[in-house]
This record gives sequence, structure tokens and C-alpha cells, in this order.
Amino acid sequence: MRSSYVLSSPKPRKIIRYNSSKNITGFPLHKDRISTFSYTPSKLTRNLISSEQFKIEPIVYNVEFLQSWSSTSEISCSSVWFLDEQRFRIQPMLIKSNYPIDQDMLNKVSDNTLIKTQSINGLKYTYGEKKYENLILTFYFTPFAEPRFCRVWNSPSTSASSVKRFKISLGYTEIVQGEVPQDYGTEVSLIHYRPMSLRSKLQISQVFIDYYRTPVIDKYGAVPLIKHDSIVFEFLKNYGADKMFGLNGIELFDKNLELIPPSDISEIYLEGTINFTNPLTLVNRDEKTGEFSNPFMMEVLKSDICPKIRIEFKEPKVISFVRFFNAKIAGYNNIGIKICRIKIDENNSFVIKFGKSEVVETALNDLSAIKRQIKI
Repeated sequence: MRSSYVLSSPKPRKIIRYNSSKNITGFPLHKDRISTFSYTPSKLTRNLISSEQFKIEPIVYNVEFLQSWSSTSEISCSSVWFLDEQRFRIQPMLIKSNYPIDQDMLNKVSDNTLIKTQSINGLKYTYGEKKYENLILTFYFTPFAEPRFCRVWNSPSTSASSVKRFKISLGYTEIVQGEVPQDYGTEVSLIHYRPMSLRSKLQISQVFIDYYRTPVIDKYGAVPLIKHDSIVFEFLKNYGADKMFGLNGIELFDKNLELIPPSDISEIYLEGTINFTNPLTLVNRDEKTGEFSNPFMMEVLKSDICPKIRIEFKEPKVISFVRFFNAKIAGYNNIGIKICRIKIDENNSFVIKFGKSEVVETALNDLSAIKRQIKI
């Protein structure tokens, strides 16, 4: 395996796009209209999930929160409901996020309570020291339950962080943008002026979930797992060192929660560095001690440069879980990683925080058993 290369440009991807002539905006729902929407789940909810849905490709909608009302560090929302043409609420197969949000909180976004008077019962996310990208919620639906409308509602208890502007996309294809009143809600139409066939919607969604998908079912429903030929780690911040970044090791786990051996890795590419140690130490434990005892270190030219590492595989793999061993070097732990962005393809990334000199674990899908089954 070669150890020192410049990170090449990402491989181009063929993306199916739908060019609508207009965006269809919705209408704001004001205080005097709240009573027109019932919250009774028995009347408004259709449970369309069955075992048959796991054998088909889902339709994927992304809801991106573009702006809050005044907060720059937090974003919150009471509910995001997708409705059919009769405005019955459609329960999604799965909800995911580009930030590490607890699955129970994600599920509350689409539960049977539209207006949540307490923020703890809705979605509220704090970006932390720096916001690297907008919060995006991804909803997976069976094609037998085509959403026609989307209702976005704020909680009266989180005014400053309440979502103000949002964008909804089918896969990567933008459908509509909308604005939500600070303490109320809005509803937008997902119906195009030029109607799309179910087949077209499935094709667009399939670009998002990739044809390598391997379905797995956990307590939250169907988990669309995608095979990838590489994974990229972008190190956004360390613990105070001027131009040095360091890690003791990285372990990757496949869809069966088994360690991906170094022999399955074809290349390790580096970008943004002017000097570095042997990248093979990132993925190889010491033969004698069985530990990651030989730290990998990178030097950048300027302190504002964020170095990247891309690991390529000999064959595409489902990457379910990543374990990082942060730099643990006596007197030099400030070179350790503090904030990292993980990119598994052009449109999906995760931003995580590292503890100083600690082992950090992050799941890249929603298998609830991952942390119980993988041991250090």
C-alpha cells in the first residue's frame, strides 16, 4: 500500500435532477387557525409500515433548516409532518440527520403531537463552537405513501432558536422553500406544477440512497445501508497546537459489526499536509503490544488549513461504525483532534467532537445494537 499521496478530486456522480419551473410556496398557519388541525392520532395517522416495505426502494425527502429566528448557535422545531392528499399524517420508515442527534429526539419530530409546549419534547440542537453546515433531516417513506404536503411547526417555548426558513428536497432535487412563523407553523405543497411519476421519484431517491443499499431492520424500522469505496476524515480543529494534528489510530467496522482489516484497504490519501509520519500506523496496531502505540502526525503549512485523510477500499463496503484513538503522547496531547467531519460520499457527512486523548466512537447508521456488540 502506498502511504503518501495527494487527495485526488472526488469521482463525479451522475445525479438525476428534476427542473421545476416554479417553487410552490405554502401558507402560514396563524394562531386563530390552530384549532383547525386536530391532534388526535387515531384520526390523523395512517400506519403504513409493513414488512413488505423493506423489499422496495424508499422515497427520500430532505428537510434543511436554513435559518432560525434569532439564534446562531441553536435550531429547534416542534414537528415536521408529511401528509397525504387528504392530509393524513404519514409515518416515515426512518428519520436520519447529518448531525449526531439522538434517534429518540428525531422520532419526536414526526410523532402524533403537532404542537409541543415544552422544548424537551421536540427537536432542539446546539451547533456548538461553530456551525459547519445547516441541520438536515432525512425522511424515508415507502412509495405506497407518497407525501403531498409538509407541515412544519415551531414550539412556543423556543422562540429564539425556532426555525424560520427551510428547504425541502426530493433526494437532491429541491422542491420548495418556506418560512415558519416564530411561534406557529406553516404548510407547503410538495406537488410539482409538472407532476412526476412514481418511477421518477424512486429514481431520484435512489441517487440519494445508492444502488449498493443493503436493508437492515432495527427497532426504528428499515435502515438503508450504503456501500462506499472510500471514507474521508477532515480535521477541523485540534486541542491548541499551531500546525500539528495527530491520531493514534482508526478502526472501521462493516455491516456485520466486524473490523475491516488493513488488508482490505487499497490506498490512504492525504490533503493539506506538508509533512507527516507513516499513514500505515493509523490502521495497524502494534504486533507486540496489540495497541495503537505509534501515533500518526500531520503538519500543515498554515494554522487555518484543515488536513484530510481519505481511506480507499479494494471493494465497496458498508461502514457502520468508526472508532478513533485520539493522540495520546506525553506532553503533546494538544495535537489531538477536537472536531472532525466524516464524509462518506458527496452529500452525506457527520460532524463529531473528540475528547482529549480519548477513544471516540461514532455510528454511521442507526443500528441500535452497535455499541453493545463492539468491544474495545
